Amino acid sequence: MCTFSEGAFLAWLERGLEQGLEKGKVETLVDNISSLLESGLISDVHQPFSILHVKKDLQSKVLQHLQLH
Repeated sequence: MCTFSEGAFLAWLERGLEQGLEKGKVETLVDNISSLLESGLISDVHQPFSILHVKKDLQSKVLQHLQLH
């Protein structure tokens, strides 16, 4: 990724971590991944999974919410 993309991703990550305290992990991941997909910063839903080391059980739940499983 270029520097701008890294910064944007980290901003989304930070925002997601803050919201994670208020919302559940799955809902936060779904919201943030949806936003990243819509913005064009990522093209593959699995990118944030590998970057954030999301556990397999959470990955399947996120994919179900995104209707991408």
